[in-house]
Amino acid sequence: MPATSKTLSENSTTPKVKSRDGFGQSSSPERASNRQAQRFYRGRFAIFRTLAERWHAAAGLVRRRWFGLIAALVLVSTLLTLWIGLIARNSMREVTRESMQTILLANVSSLEMWLSEQRAIARRAAEPESIQSAAAALLSKSTSTKQQESVALPNSAALNTLVSELRNDAHIGWCVVTLDGVVVASSVEGLVLERLPIPETITRRIIGLETAICHPFASPIAMQDSGPLSIPGGPVMASLAPIKNGAIAVGSLMFLLDPLERFTQLLSVARHGQSGETYAFDSDGVMLSRSRFEDQLRDAGKLPSDQRVVSTLNVLIYDPTDEVTVRNKTSSTRNQPRLTFMADQATRGGTGDNVVGYNDYRGVAVVGAWTWLPEYELGVATELDVDEAYRALGLLRRSMLGLLALFGTAVLGIVVLGETTYHMHRKVDLFRESSRGLGKYAMGELLGRGGMGSVYKGTHQLLQRPVAIKVLAKDELDELDELSASRFQREVQLTASLQHPNTIDIYDFGLTDDGVFFYVMEYVDGLTLQELVDCYGAQPPGRVIHLLIQICGSLAEAHQKDMIHRDIKPANLLLSSFAGVSEIIKVVDFGLVKKVSTVSCDDTLTRTDSITGTPMYMSPEAVRDAALTTPQSDLYSVGAVGYVLLTGQPLFDAAGSVDICMKQLNENPIRPIERLGRPLPEDLQNVIMSCLRKNAGERPRTAEDLALALRSCNDANTWDEFESARWWEDVLRSSNADASSCGKTNDGKHDFVTET
Repeated sequence: MPATSKTLSENSTTPKVKSRDGFGQSSSPERASNRQAQRFYRGRFAIFRTLAERWHAAAGLVRRRWFGLIAALVLVSTLLTLWIGLIARNSMREVTRESMQTILLANVSSLEMWLSEQRAIARRAAEPESIQSAAAALLSKSTSTKQQESVALPNSAALNTLVSELRNDAHIGWCVVTLDGVVVASSVEGLVLERLPIPETITRRIIGLETAICHPFASPIAMQDSGPLSIPGGPVMASLAPIKNGAIAVGSLMFLLDPLERFTQLLSVARHGQSGETYAFDSDGVMLSRSRFEDQLRDAGKLPSDQRVVSTLNVLIYDPTDEVTVRNKTSSTRNQPRLTFMADQATRGGTGDNVVGYNDYRGVAVVGAWTWLPEYELGVATELDVDEAYRALGLLRRSMLGLLALFGTAVLGIVVLGETTYHMHRKVDLFRESSRGLGKYAMGELLGRGGMGSVYKGTHQLLQRPVAIKVLAKDELDELDELSASRFQREVQLTASLQHPNTIDIYDFGLTDDGVFFYVMEYVDGLTLQELVDCYGAQPPGRVIHLLIQICGSLAEAHQKDMIHRDIKPANLLLSSFAGVSEIIKVVDFGLVKKVSTVSCDDTLTRTDSITGTPMYMSPEAVRDAALTTPQSDLYSVGAVGYVLLTGQPLFDAAGSVDICMKQLNENPIRPIERLGRPLPEDLQNVIMSCLRKNAGERPRTAEDLALALRSCNDANTWDEFESARWWEDVLRSSNADASSCGKTNDGKHDFVTET
């Protein structure tokens, strides 16, 4: 790529960069260069020049009108401070609202996935006929005897054996319960004949032959040797499945769960700062999860000193500073606390937020967001102390007051004016120096090279933000004239309009005098899906679904804007993990050049003169004629990516691109289970194979339809944020031990953007 090499060479002259509006032609190179430079500096330094001139004028006024100028500056500064403070407060509140809602959504999603999983476990445990028969016999015997003792049946041993095999570390035990809550058999010693406080709504679901989750209730006995469940009244929750006698429910099979483990842990994963917490509560305002502030509650006397008594079921979501006087029929009075503002709104079935501030159950001013989950009859709230949420705002307020004090004296005002003028000139000089690079970006090392250009790591010289810069050489594009430049500009603007979080962000673009297009995108640390498969092989079905759904989200937005990617492949799908997000996909290279030609299957996988895709992941219609590509062509590529992730192998075994193209046109890929040679979920295989049908009309109609089909798979919720976090932790640990493996850097991360 001659133009690019010249641009990046240390000994070559630095190219001048044409702005986004500077795509016109010039009569001569010298005149064009002058006109481009004039446009460049006019647009970008006008503000600096204007400000500098005004500061110089202000300095002259200081010398002539000392007192008048100082008074005017103080007045203007005061009004400006108030205005900025108002804007900063509103902006901070909006940021806080978005942060609270994001954390709440993440925690609620994790909680709902776990609750759904527990219901599924209970359903599967109760499905076998042997379990149904044994449990129904126990329930039948319990209703026919009046003796207050446990009943031993011949097939109760079989029930005990079968159910005990389904236990896992998350279950305290199991029990068979009548419709009115009496335990007739249990793996927990001492629980038989106890009556459990099962809500009427749960009983109705059991009668309707539905599985259910019973939120935490007080255990009638001690169930463990230590901890909160070592005393009666300790918190326990359960998942229930109906036991049938024919088509009628006669009781339920109940799995006992410790709410202080996964239930509470799921709500404490995405905590905000030092005072943020997410907790669950019921319609009476009783806390169902564990509070982060139990030490404070014990000090305040709201919990006993016994460490076995925890906040779950023992703390009311009431405002301790807000007590109202209630008069009863005998004219006596009593103090009755009110629900907190959040709990009052949520228990009415509402979803909302409050970023102004209200008192929580500790009596501390907080901001928060909340929602009510009617299916489980509980609410979830995320809260953060006001002092911590708006600490930066207080600092800004104090800074502004200090700034007003600076304008209080004429001498200090003159010094500020002089220093400001000097620094303004310095910024202009630095900006001019930075413009001698590739625009306002300093070029770094080469990250990758492909058929249509090269990708470099760069840095925004003023913001010092790392970016990835893709350089497209003039000789790689056909008929690079003003029309082609305008088309490129329009396509970059369309791509930059994509807002989906799974789409790579584009920051900037331009054209050098040497005829080199470039565009700037976000720089990502992680690995491509190609590296994922190369290094770690076939992926679990749950993770495959999790990743494909994210890809569908990005494509859905693009397709709605009539944009087709044309080159979905593992190397163009970036996988990363960062604070607050356990695992995220970034889709890159959205068809920035729309001038396409028919793909010819030569001896390379991606032609340098056709930016339309890679044969192994191209649909049959794209192989025939690139002009025939549709959104369903992208879905074919998504299916090919899913095939590779699920099996660790490509669609076809082929010697070269010609062979690949022929197989894409004439052969159907082998079903993943046959390719891999081990059991795989049938529903996921069916979804992937539906994407790989030769006839585009037989594929999923839209990316949203494909995502819906993926979410309907049985393994859709098996890969959660805990699995992701554990996987990334193992990857970082292994990469630190062996930095040379799988293309990792010495710091244990992957430096990459995309294969060009």
